[in-house]
Formats: sequence, C-alpha cells, structure tokens
Amino acid sequence: MLNETERQEIKNYVAQGGRLVVLGEDSSGIPRSPQKIVLSSDPAREYYNALEAGFAAGSANPPQGLLNALGPNDGIQLDAPPTVAANFATVNGAPHIYLSNFGGLAPGTVAVPTPVTSIHVSVLAAMGSSVSYLPFLGENQIVQGEKRGDRVEFTLPPLERGAVVSVMRGR
Repeated sequence: MLNETERQEIKNYVAQGGRLVVLGEDSSGIPRSPQKIVLSSDPAREYYNALEAGFAAGSANPPQGLLNALGPNDGIQLDAPPTVAANFATVNGAPHIYLSNFGGLAPGTVAVPTPVTSIHVSVLAAMGSSVSYLPFLGENQIVQGEKRGDRVEFTLPPLERGAVVSVMRGR
C-alpha cells in the first residue's frame, strides 16, 4: 500500500529517469513507460525460497529476469561468487557495499564459512582511488585501486564472514 506522498515521490523518481521495477500486482498508479517494468510474479521471493531450501543450489540459479529488469549499475560493479550476498547503500554521501559470505555453510553441520578470495570491485574513477575494507570483528584496511581507463579496480582482502567496503571519495 502506498500513500499519496509515496506515489508522488515514485512518480517524480521515474519522471527523472529512475527505473521502477514492480513485482507482482502493480498498485503504484504510475503510468506505463520504458522506465517502469512490471513482472507478474515475484522472482525475488522465489529466489529467497530456493536459498532457504538449499543455499548452494539456490545461489547457483539467480533470478535472471529480475536482474535484467534492474539493469546494470555502471557506478559500482562487484565481481564475487554467488555465495557472497551484497547490499549497496549510500551513507553520508559515500557509496558502501555490505558483504556477507555464505560459502561452505551447511545447516546443523558447518557454521563457519569458507573464506572467499579474489573479490573485485570496480568504480568510476571520479568516485575515488581507494576503499576502506572493514571485516567483521576485524581491523579497518585501506585498499588502493588500479586505474584502468575511466574506472578504478580493487582486489579485496579475503572475505571470511562479512565486511563493509566504503568508497573513499577524493582519495
């Protein structure tokens, strides 16, 4: 359920070029446009249910239709195995990536994930040339990137349980 203020904010977002992806019933009240995609089912819920049933098998089959509808993120790109969950956010104006490692976990038998190496992050060069990497219960590390054209690429330290990656603007 959306109130009128929320509907208007979404309408303004779409009018300014933002993409709206509706899963299931469309109650947005936003008119059809190339910026609005409606998927009749809820592939995110289906994916979540598959992950709950068995993470290894579920993570091997991401919801490609939903990912295609969302489109690429040209600002920040993450290359990690499907057993790494990532959430992107802006905190105090700085881009952040919250990483969780589920690799190797097995309900009732394995409670410590297998560390993941070779996770790569790529950002637009204008965003900065270093990131802060704060592992779960660990010490903050500064990772310098390598400039390649209009992008800066980073190879992150091994991910054990989880970490926060913060793009350091101007550095």
